[in-house]
Amino acid sequence: MMGAMGMGRKSLFLSVVLVMLLATIGCATRVPVSRLVPAKLDMGPYRSLALLPVESVGHGPFSQRTGALEDLSSTAPVIVYPGLELFAGRRTAEYATEVLAKRLSESGYFDLLPPDETQTRATDFEALTHAGYSALLVPSISRMDVQEYLFARNLGDNLFSHHLMQTVQLALSIEVIDLKDGLAVYRSTVTDRHERSFTLDGDEGTVAFAPPLMPLLEKMVSTLVDKTLADLVPERKVSSIALMKDRDGSDGFREAYEAAAEGNLATAYHLFLREWERTEDPASGYNAALVAESLGRRGEAILLMDRVHRISQDARAARQGARMRTYQEEQEHAESQF
Repeated sequence: MMGAMGMGRKSLFLSVVLVMLLATIGCATRVPVSRLVPAKLDMGPYRSLALLPVESVGHGPFSQRTGALEDLSSTAPVIVYPGLELFAGRRTAEYATEVLAKRLSESGYFDLLPPDETQTRATDFEALTHAGYSALLVPSISRMDVQEYLFARNLGDNLFSHHLMQTVQLALSIEVIDLKDGLAVYRSTVTDRHERSFTLDGDEGTVAFAPPLMPLLEKMVSTLVDKTLADLVPERKVSSIALMKDRDGSDGFREAYEAAAEGNLATAYHLFLREWERTEDPASGYNAALVAESLGRRGEAILLMDRVHRISQDARAARQGARMRTYQEEQEHAESQF
């Protein structure tokens, strides 16, 4: 009986400790750290950009099915017609043109000649150059594969369930042409694939239409445009980094931590730094470095985090110092692309 009571007290104690630990982790104060991430391609020399409309080369108006969908089981209780409408390839390219032009313009990185204006003088590189443009962006829907069909699953006892399958594969390709020499300086292709199925429950009647695919195609286009822009435009990213807690910290540490929790980062930085210089408390120095980085004082933050690591040999300080250097390198690379 005593053994059971001892085990119960021990389990209760461990549970309380676990709850306190989770609460401590969950309540950790975090600071935002912003940085520019470089684009895959250095478009710095080509920021005056003429954009052609997206061409649809991967799907023609007569390459899609217009009759009833194929029933692989030959036992479906309903005839189903395609969800892919006629001229979907052209509509997808037109939508891609609209989205790509909008995203490139909103990035603020390019001086963009709109597709309709570019199209009227796309073959006159000299005129585009004289107008101040340095590159021509040639985009295309290079692949658009759509499969729609019916199939059945064997449920046993001579019972079957019938289903509609829709599979879409889409690819967006771009080519960047230097207008001075007419040579391609960059080519890339990004792809996306989506698959979905629907159960035919018998309530459709004898004839039904598959769910329309244009909304899905438009969603996939947006995804592909985002991937393409990541290759062309430096991107600002913000990370959230947790400050170090010190349960036995001094009044000065607690005051600094409260200032950080309230968003008063400049005050928090000076208080953490003062505490670090007074006591060489690793948590104070660690936090001062992180807050300095959040305030944009990256070089100072790296030097301070290195000093904290040298004195304390804290592995967390070593990891944060390495991360800070990576962020600094990314920032400098991205800045060189402007």
